[in-house]
Amino acid sequence: MASRPELLVKGYDRFLTDTGDKQVALSVANALWLSDDLTFESAYLQSARSAFGATTDTVDFGGDPQGSADRTAGADVGEDIDRHIRSLEDLEGDWRVVSIDGETLPETAEEPLIAISNDAIGGSIGCNAFGGLALFAEGRVAVHSWGGDAMGCPGRLNEQEQAILELFRANPRVLLENDQLEIRSSNHRLMLRRTDRASDSALSPTRWTIRSIDGKAASSSPDDRHLRFSQDGWQGLASCATLFGIYAIQGDRLLVEDEIGATEPNCTDEYLAIDDVFADLMRSDPRYLVGPNGEFLIAGGGHVLRGSAER
Repeated sequence: MASRPELLVKGYDRFLTDTGDKQVALSVANALWLSDDLTFESAYLQSARSAFGATTDTVDFGGDPQGSADRTAGADVGEDIDRHIRSLEDLEGDWRVVSIDGETLPETAEEPLIAISNDAIGGSIGCNAFGGLALFAEGRVAVHSWGGDAMGCPGRLNEQEQAILELFRANPRVLLENDQLEIRSSNHRLMLRRTDRASDSALSPTRWTIRSIDGKAASSSPDDRHLRFSQDGWQGLASCATLFGIYAIQGDRLLVEDEIGATEPNCTDEYLAIDDVFADLMRSDPRYLVGPNGEFLIAGGGHVLRGSAER
């Protein structure tokens, strides 16, 4: 008998849900209904959640058998199936931050907002920009090189940004129900609501290879120099660090918000200088041009970025 039977269950789930067709998705949802007369060890509950993806809830089997039967009849399991997420592409777009650890955040025209693309998550709740590379697997999101600005924030913003940092570094679980997205770890809980803000961007979604900035092409990742535009977020690696932010289109101009986030790898002074120029260029609300053969040009603030459509 297998010493880790939950691995067999997970393997069987994968067998059941593998349709062989990327356009067709099946999912298995597990739920654990617990008697409110009993006490359960936290390790057991954690194993049920992490190994089997099971939701847990308590019911009064003895005092309210009919109500318990109604609750366990499958409604909540069905709701969990509706939350099925295959990849970050299912979540791509803008999400309004509703609350952090149960505390509701005030809304402004642009914030608090988190943008999700197929391989990155980033945003701002009113002070610093933050974000990093992201990967969705087995109901959780893993991030790499999570970084951001280091500006001191007023009021509760410092604590809230720290909570978001700790949340995403904890490999949190992700649950989707209609336009509500919940990202949670054992210590923190982030509630998001999909926005209906439309984008007039002719650049979404596109990805470009950066050839040079002001004629310079030195990079710690020469094969991964890129600039990508999603609905109204952008992300680019010109030399060493990955920069990201929010933008809009006005005619042939990129209107980039001043708050630009960046990952924090160990970069040489030469690479840092190019990254600083890249940030200055994007902050200058530059003009851009797409050529007929995939050429891409951005100019502003005394700087020029030359690129081409990624093949």
